[in-house]
This record gives sequence, structure tokens and C-alpha cells, in this order.
Amino acid sequence: MIPISGIDYSFNEFINAVKISLQDRTHRKIGLSEHKEAAVLILLFEKNNSPHVLVTKRSEKVAVHKGQMSLPGGSVDHVDKDIMETALRETEEETGVHRTKIEILGRFDDYITITGFHIAVFVGYTGYPVDYTFNADEIVDHVEVPLETFTRHEGVDFDKYNYRGTDIISYRYIFKGNTIWGLTSMMLTDFVQKIILKKMN
Repeated sequence: MIPISGIDYSFNEFINAVKISLQDRTHRKIGLSEHKEAAVLILLFEKNNSPHVLVTKRSEKVAVHKGQMSLPGGSVDHVDKDIMETALRETEEETGVHRTKIEILGRFDDYITITGFHIAVFVGYTGYPVDYTFNADEIVDHVEVPLETFTRHEGVDFDKYNYRGTDIISYRYIFKGNTIWGLTSMMLTDFVQKIILKKMN
């Protein structure tokens, strides 16, 4: 059963509930044509009888966000048939998890970065253990983080930004010595709050 905020679900029920929740809502769209299109994947799996998510650590060789904890993903390429294909292709290239091993549950909200990217967030799941083959030029480490981590805000440090007149809070989660912060933190916090807790409580 799934030990997350008192929710008592089997993993299959959990995944089905996430899928329905994503299908039942309209994802947030951001129309900024000057931003470069990109996509990331919230990759879920069952570990130790609870839902976990893959978070990777970027190398110092990548063009942007060097050394940061992130979700697998990247920029749109001309070979991609659509933005979901971008998320799957980039996940496969970075982590070695083949797209045929991933079931997409739906699309979450869009985000923008101060570095000029417009990011589409997709949610998928795969079996565990996950068969990784990381691209060392892009990824130097990874953690498999319980989703429960992103429900606990008391005593958690945070950053506060103002972007285009909007105040934004980003929590700093520490997991196994790694700090998950910035946009990755916001995406995962929002996903848990808007999809997991709202649907299942």
C-alpha cells in the first residue's frame, strides 16, 4: 500500500488515480513565444511499497543548470514528432530508460525559466528496479526520492522570488545530501499538491 499522507492505495490504484486526475484537468499553459521549447518527465515507480520519483544531478558539461538536481528532459529537437516525444527522447538519452518501458499518464503544467525555456511537464511511470544507463556527459548522479518528501514543508528552507510581478516560493528539500531546489522543487511540490493530495485526500 502507498504510505503517503495517510493515503491507503495499491500502487496500481495510485497510478490510475494520477492518470485520471491529469486527464480531468486542463494543464496550465504559458504563451511566451520568445522562450525555447523544452520538456521534462516526472518518472514514477514503486520502491519500498511507496511511490518514488527519479531526480538526476546534471554534470558540469551541460550548457545550462550545471550541477543542479533536475528531472530528466531537455530541448525540443527537429526529430521529435511532438513535445511529449521530447520528454521521452531526452529521458532515454540521459538515463538509458527506453521509452517503451515508460507509460505516460498525462501532461502536468507548463513552466518558464529565467534562462529562457518554456517547459512542458509530463508524468509517467515505469517498473522497478529501473534499468538505468546514464549518459556521463549529462548526468553524474541520481536519487530515487519518495513522493512523501514533497508533502513536508514545516522546517524546510525556501527561496522567495518575484518574477514578472508574481511572488514565487521554492522549497529546498534535502535528500541523501542532495539539495532539490529551484524549478525542479516547484514542479514536484506543485505536482504533489495539485494531483496527489487533491485527488486522494
